[in-house]
Amino acid sequence: MKRVINFLKPGLFPFSLCLILLLFILLYRIFNFPPPKELIVFMESWFNLYGFKLLFFAALFEGVFVIGMYFPGSLAIALSIFTLGKNPLDLIQIGITSYISFMIANILNYYLGRYGYYKFLLFLGGKEVIEKMQNSMNKYGYRTFFFTGFFPNFIAITSVCAGISNLNIYKTVFYQATSLLFWVTAWTITGSIIIKKINLQDNSQSLYILLLIFLWGVFLVIKDYIKKKRVAN
Repeated sequence: MKRVINFLKPGLFPFSLCLILLLFILLYRIFNFPPPKELIVFMESWFNLYGFKLLFFAALFEGVFVIGMYFPGSLAIALSIFTLGKNPLDLIQIGITSYISFMIANILNYYLGRYGYYKFLLFLGGKEVIEKMQNSMNKYGYRTFFFTGFFPNFIAITSVCAGISNLNIYKTVFYQATSLLFWVTAWTITGSIIIKKINLQDNSQSLYILLLIFLWGVFLVIKDYIKKKRVAN
C-alpha cells in the first residue's frame, strides 16, 4: 500500500482536486440543488431584473475555487453580454465588473491555498509535492497565470497553487491582474460576437474538468516514473 501511495504521490494535488470536486458534485446532487441548465434560465431573468449588481456577485461566485468548476466557464460574462450588452458602453461595464469580481475571487483563492489547502496536503504527506509546486511557481509563475487565465476555473487552481507555494502576494496579484485584464477583455469582445452560438446549458462541464484534472495527475505520475527510471539507469 505504501508503495502505491509513493508511486501516486507526484499527482497528489490534482488527485485531491478530483476528490474534492467529486464530493462537491455528490453533495450538490444529494441536496437536489438545481442543475446548471435550470440555473441559467433563472439567471437570465435575474440579469434582466438586477443588472450589473448580479453580475458582480455571479462572477465572484464563479471565480471561487471548486464551486465555480460545476458551472460553465465564464458563464457570468456570457449571460451578462447576452442580456445586458446592448452597446459598447455596456460591454465596457461588463468587462470592468467581471474583472473586479474575478480579482477578488482569486485573491481569496490564494489565501485558501496558503492557509487551507497547504495544511491539507501536509496532512496527506505531500511535503515533497509542495516543494515541487513552489519551484514550479517560482520558475513559471507568470506564464502559468497567463495561460490559465482564459478560463476562470483554471486560474482559480493556479491561484490556489500560488498560495500553497507561498508565492509573494504582491507578485501573485500582479500576475493575476495582468492575466485577467487580457482574458476578460478578450472574453468580452469575443463573447459579444459569438455569444448566440455558444451552448451555455451543457450540464457535463464539471465532468470534463474532472477528467482534465485527473489526466493532469496521471501525467505527473508518469513523468516522475520516467525520470526515476532514467536516474536509476
